[in-house]
Amino acid sequence: MRWLPRHLAYDLPHPVADFFMYDQRLIAYNFTAGDGTDTGRMEYVADPRKVLPIVGMFEMLWERGIPHDDYTPS
Repeated sequence: MRWLPRHLAYDLPHPVADFFMYDQRLIAYNFTAGDGTDTGRMEYVADPRKVLPIVGMFEMLWERGIPHDDYTPS
């Protein structure tokens, strides 16, 4: 797990929804309400044309992320 403060990610493309990536083949998007509460709505995407850009974006975000053991909130 890594932490990525917003000031380190503002210039990178990323989905507006939280997501989980499984084996770089399946994306599970988790949608929340405007106030951050969980809506219980998930969308699963396995189309390689839609997954591949997310894999590339995730790798860029991961490189900037701070390992959990090293992270201290500012």
